[in-house]
Amino acid sequence: MVDLKPPQSVEAEQSVLGAILKSGSAINRVIDILPDPMDFYSPRHQMIYRAILDLYEKSEPCDITTVVNQLETKGELEKVGGRVYLVELVELVASTANVATHANIVLERGVLRRLIAASNEISSDCYTLEMPVDQLLD
Repeated sequence: MVDLKPPQSVEAEQSVLGAILKSGSAINRVIDILPDPMDFYSPRHQMIYRAILDLYEKSEPCDITTVVNQLETKGELEKVGGRVYLVELVELVASTANVATHANIVLERGVLRRLIAASNEISSDCYTLEMPVDQLLD
C-alpha cells in the first residue's frame, strides 16, 4: 500500500515566510494570494503566518522582531521553533523576488488538501446512505 501524504511544499512555505520576515513589504505581494493561514500545511507555519496577519491587520510592520514579539505575546514562540527557526527562515531566502510564485504554490497545495477532504467527506456520505443522492450531488 502506498503511503500518501497530503499535498504540501514545505520549501515554498518556508520561502514565503522567510521572504516576509526578510522584507516586511513582501506581505503586500502575498496577502491577496494567501488570506488564510490554513493554506500552510505545517502547524508552526500556520502560527507564524497568523502572527504576521495579526500585525498586518493592525498596520504594524511584519519583520522578524515584530513577529517574534507577536508570537511571544501569544505564547507560541517556542511552539514554532523559537527565534532560531525564524532566523533560519530568513537565511533560507536569497531574494524576495519570487515570493508571489511561492505563495501560489502554497495556495495550490492548500486547495488540493481541501479538495481531498471534501472528496473524503462525500465518499463517507455515500457509504452511510444517510443523505439523499440529490443532496450529495449538490
